[in-house]
Amino acid sequence: MKFKSDNRRKLQQYSVKYFDGLNMAVSSSLTKRSELGFMENARSEIIGLLEKRKGHSLFGNDLSALTNYGLFDFFNSTHTLIRVSKVGSIISVYRYIGGTWVQNTGVATNLSGSECDFANAYDRCFIVNGENNNFYLEADTMTAVSSTDSTGMLYNAPKARLVNYFRDRLYLGDYLRVDGSRERTGICFSSPPLGIVSLVSGDHTAPITTVNVTDTKYIKVSSANDSLDVYRGGTLIGTLTVTGRTENSLTVSSFGTDLKSSDELWVAGTRSGEKKIRWDNRATGINVREYDSFKNANEEDLVTIRNVNNTMMIFTENSISVFNGSYLKPLDLEIGCISKNSFVKILGQGFFLHSTGLYATSGGVPKLISAKIQPIFTNANIESLRKSCAATDGTSYFGYIGQVTFYNQDGTVKKVLNDTVIEYNIQQNNFFLHTDVPMSHFISFVNSSGKILVFAKHGTTTPSINENLYINESITITVT
Repeated sequence: MKFKSDNRRKLQQYSVKYFDGLNMAVSSSLTKRSELGFMENARSEIIGLLEKRKGHSLFGNDLSALTNYGLFDFFNSTHTLIRVSKVGSIISVYRYIGGTWVQNTGVATNLSGSECDFANAYDRCFIVNGENNNFYLEADTMTAVSSTDSTGMLYNAPKARLVNYFRDRLYLGDYLRVDGSRERTGICFSSPPLGIVSLVSGDHTAPITTVNVTDTKYIKVSSANDSLDVYRGGTLIGTLTVTGRTENSLTVSSFGTDLKSSDELWVAGTRSGEKKIRWDNRATGINVREYDSFKNANEEDLVTIRNVNNTMMIFTENSISVFNGSYLKPLDLEIGCISKNSFVKILGQGFFLHSTGLYATSGGVPKLISAKIQPIFTNANIESLRKSCAATDGTSYFGYIGQVTFYNQDGTVKKVLNDTVIEYNIQQNNFFLHTDVPMSHFISFVNSSGKILVFAKHGTTTPSINENLYINESITITVT
C-alpha cells in the first residue's frame, strides 16, 4: 500500500510493505509508517498482514437463558465445558455433552444469582459463589456433592466467593465466618490429601470408649460419626467410629482391641484408596481457634486468586500479594486486577487488566504492556472494566473491556466504541481492536477439534454461548 504527501509542492511516495498493530499513544509524526493510529475489527495472524476478524456463531443448543453466572473448562482426562445459567426462574449448572447443554440436578440447581468461581482439583470441578454451600462435580460431571455432605471433600468448608488450587491444597477466599460475618480479605485452606489424620497417644486397654490422640484438627465432629482405620506396622487393627471429640481425645463406640501409642489413625479406606482433603471444622464453631487461614495484606475486597510459576498471586482491585505456600508478601505497587475473569495465562505468564492498562507477570512485579493503546484505558468505562473477561488464542490475549468513549477537546463525544475487545499478540508485540462483541464470560475451551474461543453474551436478550473467531460475517473494518 502506498501513501502520498505534499512536501513543499513536491509529491513524495511512501511504501508500506507490512503493517504492525495500533499505536495510539504518540502523534502521527512519531509513529512508524507500519503502525496505525486507529483500526477496528482487523487483526494479524501472519506477521505484516492485516485481515478482517472473523465473527461468532451459536455454540450448542440455545437454552434461552436469561443470565449467565459462570463458564469453565473442566478437565478430567477429557475437557467438559461447564456453564452456570438462569433458565426460566432456575439457576443451574449445565454441562456441554455431544452438542447439547444438559442440566445438572441436586445441589447444582436452584442456585443464587451470584457470580461463580471455579477450580480444577483432585479430578473434580469445585464451584463457589459466596451464597450457596460450596460444592463440586465429580469426574463424571453429573454428580454434585455439597459441603454439607459429611462424606465429601468440602465438609466443614465455609461458604466462599473465590476458590483456587495450589500445591496440593484447596484455597477459599472471601469466606463466611462461623458467626455469619464476611472475612473479605481472608483466605483459608484445606489439608493436603490425607491418609493419616492422627496418632494414638499412650497405650489403651480394651474395651475402649475414649482415645487420647496427638491431633483432632481434621477429624470430623460427632454428628458425622467419622470412621478411622487403625494401623500398626502396616496391619489393620480395626476401625474406630468417632462419636465425639475434644482437642486431644476422641469418644468412640466401644472398641475391643488394645491400642498402642503411635498406632496410626487413617481416614477409613484411604490407605489403599484415594486420599481425601479435610477442613479444620471452622464452619461448625467447635474450635475457638482458627487454623489454616491468613488475611491479605490489603483491606480491599479480594478480586481473584491465581497461580503463576509456582506462586499463588492474590489480587484486589489495586493491590497484589504473592504467597509461596508459607509466606505472604505484598507488592507495594498500587495496581491490581480489576476483574477476576480478565486474568489468563499464556506461555508461563499471567496477563490481567487494571484500570490503567494490561499487565503481564511471571509471578512477581508485573509489567505494563499496553502503553501503545493507553487512550483506550483512559477513556474506558470503569464499571465496564470491572466486568471485563479474557481468553487466549494461540499467542494472543483477548480482553473484553466494554464501552470506550472518546471526547473532543470541548468535552463533546467524538466516538463511542461499544462492546470493545482488545487483542494483544505476544509474538508480534502488537495490539488490535475489535468492537460489537457483547461478552459476560470468555474462555478458551479444548474440544475434539482443538482449542476454541467460547463466550457468553451479556445482557438479558438471549445471552447465549457462542464460539468466537469462527466464521466470516459482515463486519465493518475501520483503518485510519
